[in-house]
Amino acid sequence: MELGIYQKISFKSDYYKFKKDGNNCHMTSIKTDDKPEKGKQLFIKINNKKPFPMTYDGKYYIYNLPKNCSYVASYEILNKENGAVKVKPNILELSKSINSYGNCTEQIFAKGSAKGLLVTDLSNIPQDKPVIVMIDGLRTHWDIYGIVSRLKKNVQGVILNNIYMGILDHAAAVTRQYCDVAHAIFDNKKYNELKALAGKNIAISNENGKVEYSVIDKLPELADIRFKTPNIPILEEETRLLDFSELTRKNSGEKAYRIGVMQKLVKDGYLSDVEIPQGFVIPVGYINKVYAYLNNIKDDNIDYKILQQHPMNEELAQICQQYGMKGDDILVRSAFNAEDLSDYPTAGIYTSLKCKNYSDIVRNIYYTVQSKNAAPAVFSRERYGISDSIVQPCVIVQKYQKADFPFTLYTDTDDSKLKLEMRYQKAEDLPSSDWAVISYDRKTGKIELESTHNIDGNYLIKDTGEIVEQHLMKNEIQKNWKSLLVPLKIAINNALKLEKYFGRPQDIEGGIINGRVYFWQTRDIVKKAICK
Repeated sequence: MELGIYQKISFKSDYYKFKKDGNNCHMTSIKTDDKPEKGKQLFIKINNKKPFPMTYDGKYYIYNLPKNCSYVASYEILNKENGAVKVKPNILELSKSINSYGNCTEQIFAKGSAKGLLVTDLSNIPQDKPVIVMIDGLRTHWDIYGIVSRLKKNVQGVILNNIYMGILDHAAAVTRQYCDVAHAIFDNKKYNELKALAGKNIAISNENGKVEYSVIDKLPELADIRFKTPNIPILEEETRLLDFSELTRKNSGEKAYRIGVMQKLVKDGYLSDVEIPQGFVIPVGYINKVYAYLNNIKDDNIDYKILQQHPMNEELAQICQQYGMKGDDILVRSAFNAEDLSDYPTAGIYTSLKCKNYSDIVRNIYYTVQSKNAAPAVFSRERYGISDSIVQPCVIVQKYQKADFPFTLYTDTDDSKLKLEMRYQKAEDLPSSDWAVISYDRKTGKIELESTHNIDGNYLIKDTGEIVEQHLMKNEIQKNWKSLLVPLKIAINNALKLEKYFGRPQDIEGGIINGRVYFWQTRDIVKKAICK
């Protein structure tokens, strides 16, 4: 076929079909809606290679890309009579249309109102006046957590775009706790219109479910009443390892103590058909012994090899074996005295680490304790006026359980319903796009799959980036809904019992494994989630 006999064609619009499957997103076909004279055959030339015929389906002229065509740098659509220019589609920008937030246009994390200077440059945030910041370019909810947890306490509001996150996850929780208004705007036009007001004083509100704003002349005085210093309990310096049955608020802190309470409630029959993974607690006095050995090492750089050779690894490995842990299923979790208190939110600010083998135990204890000095924890203490010296470490060592369906459960939210946010975990190191929000109405007893979040499927995208058609696949939670109902009822019933026992709405983390319900931990809800 000689290219010389063909002319290039100009089209009204081109369209691209993409397939999204997990982390893989690729173009599968190119289409055009132009209608040349009937009977004329169109050809497409991709990446300056030989032309191939396109087919007409009554609506589009289509070319399905071969499987070995992994990238389209440019293409030309050809005919004998019409003329035009070469097209260079921006594949990366087009694929961004298949975003992480589906059809959602706005998302609320903290409902309220605020007044402040609108700032878009995070490197130049004034600290002497109330501020509202706009943050874009983020990719994951941990990016949000990393930035929001470092903001100074004069920041009254945060506006995000182009990233969806679970309402109940740690990033959403810290955003909710730290800001009077926290909101995501996925409509780029609306987001950019607000962003154009950077440097002006604005009043902003999302009380009606959508962001509304106006320019104002003056800002209110900066008030320092939003973050009250909590009462941090001082722990006894117990030097021996503690079984969960021995835990008190005085020897282990609130987080670990509540795990012990849950285990006892299971043993007593108050909680039923739910499992609490086995384990023990390393209290303050024992951790001091771990550090006493390290303090005698002259090398200022405490590296992986030194921690692996720590003499206490052997003792701790023997204890782990007694609790049925095999080395690669050991989870080392933080349990500071300033963690999971009723008036001080700390979800996600400290570290928990999974061991690969027994020699990792002391290493993971060390890095978990050192997370006290990481930015999220330091900024949090600064925000709430907590002295560094008062914070004491305990560590939970627990059998790791990989959940098929991990969840976070709030026994109370803004609409007075119990909400459970669940995801499907394909593998430990792969983020899941399969999310669902499940609600329980206390009055009717109805469990409802309130909303699902899945972006895997086929998309038809216009050359402007507009999604014209989408055909989403069912996510794993939808596929397994009937089989999940029984463990969901068990999780909900036990969550309500914990709420009654502790006398306050609970934030519970857990998972479903082969139909069995596990609770990892429970804490009091400090601020209700806005599930919209």
